[in-house]
Amino acid sequence: MGVDVPESRIYETRGARPTKLAVYVEGEPLRDYLARVSAAEAEAVLGRLRAGFATDCLLGNWDVVGLNLDNILVGKDGRVWRIDNGGALGFRAQGGAKPAGAWTKYPTELWSMRGPGNPSAARAFSAVSMAEISRQTRTIDPAAITAAATDGATRELLLARLGEMRRVAIKASDMLVDGWRADYVDDLCRHIVGIRKAGISDAMPHRLDQAPGDVQPVDETGRMFGRLRTQSGSQEKSVTSLMADYLAANGGDWQIVRDWAGEQSGHSWLKTPSAVKLWYAEKLGRAEGDFFWYGHKLQEGQSRLAELRGAHGAKLDTSLTAHHALVQEILGNVSFRFNDQERRLVRIIRTESAEALKGRRKGARGVEIKRGANESGSIFRPTSVGGANTTVQITPHERVTGVYFLERRPGRGGSMFAGDRENEFTFIGVGLKCDVLGVRVDPPLDGGTDAAGWGATLTPEANARKLN
Repeated sequence: MGVDVPESRIYETRGARPTKLAVYVEGEPLRDYLARVSAAEAEAVLGRLRAGFATDCLLGNWDVVGLNLDNILVGKDGRVWRIDNGGALGFRAQGGAKPAGAWTKYPTELWSMRGPGNPSAARAFSAVSMAEISRQTRTIDPAAITAAATDGATRELLLARLGEMRRVAIKASDMLVDGWRADYVDDLCRHIVGIRKAGISDAMPHRLDQAPGDVQPVDETGRMFGRLRTQSGSQEKSVTSLMADYLAANGGDWQIVRDWAGEQSGHSWLKTPSAVKLWYAEKLGRAEGDFFWYGHKLQEGQSRLAELRGAHGAKLDTSLTAHHALVQEILGNVSFRFNDQERRLVRIIRTESAEALKGRRKGARGVEIKRGANESGSIFRPTSVGGANTTVQITPHERVTGVYFLERRPGRGGSMFAGDRENEFTFIGVGLKCDVLGVRVDPPLDGGTDAAGWGATLTPEANARKLN
């Protein structure tokens, strides 16, 4: 994997336990080294140690640093040696098995090894950013795993873990390039892995199909919206219900999401939706002035956001971040019309007033409009709200914040927003270019899942978004 460890072999000895014999490395324990060198020298060595962090996470190398920073040696040449990797794969440091559910294809170590639950590892790795994790993950060669892991089950699990890490790396890279705050990207990716580990993504349909313009698609078994919503007569929990359970177990509350969706279904400029607009503006790292604000709604949103933070504390961030992560999982896992999963783009339709378009007329392409921080749009057919000029825009997945596929009230069915007729997606349109189709002009409604032919401006940056 390109990380320095002493060459070692395992020997079977008659009547004794297997014995590991390693080449002796001349060096100084990391603890002692850090205690005597300058801050600059310490940071240089820690930087070399951190360069292997993604590999440690892939291998589940929990005890890589050691309780007293004594599992790392610093050689006289400054090389960093991992000399005791007994806590890797399915094993704990003393040789026992890791707890049930701890050694799976879901690399939760990306966060646990940087957090307070593992203070020794965190001392070394807490400064590792999601951008660095993304970069390191992209350099890991699956062929190295295939060549080294002779046990088939171990090999398949490691390759599956690497696949999950690459999904996180792609999402993180997309969002960081788009300007989202690094701490938010980190937290959202953590929830993506948590949602997948909780089995919520596995409950999603593989695809949703419908006739062009229909707003009630069915899954591969013919069930409307599949398990995204509660099915009449079914004992299976819906994805929404599973998500409510996930939030309850992870410091959030679905009621917060439900309150937002309820007001959003009435009008996107009511107090709570205005507060959520501000919340997303903060997470995207944009100033309030970058967005359109209707009348005095900025002040109302600021007041309401302060109220929500006072009432819910950390639950507010957890709930909204995890819901955004759920939306990303739906877009990434469920194939449906106008969802290009390879490029991670959707086509969203939105109607605008003539005032908002500022004189741009039918046929104008590549138009950028100053929009609210979290606007309403439609996915399958236009809905005229607040104007009749139809626009279409190619929207990155990470800019989509809500989908009507879900149910607002877990276990009760029904749409997430005002109803299926509006086929509403919420999205952040700042900086996105759109095409103006004209007054009450429908875009093509029979497109597929590839961005080609969607009838909207596809920028070179969007076209370049590939899984590889």
